[in-house]
Amino acid sequence: MNVSHFLGELRKELVRIDEVILAMERLAGVQPRRRGRPPGLHSVRRRRQGVESGQVQKAIHAGNGQV
Repeated sequence: MNVSHFLGELRKELVRIDEVILAMERLAGVQPRRRGRPPGLHSVRRRRQGVESGQVQKAIHAGNGQV
């Protein structure tokens, strides 16, 4: 029994198995494009506006009323 030949065949098989696993992972990760606006879009905008308006309010109360 030629051990080096056997190891070479196992390495080739390992490469083929890895390629199949990668291909299956790519297929599993692909999702069809969703239609419409992304979920949570308006909440992100509201949070940004809230932070900005909060900063303005803090500046008004901390200072002399000028922004």
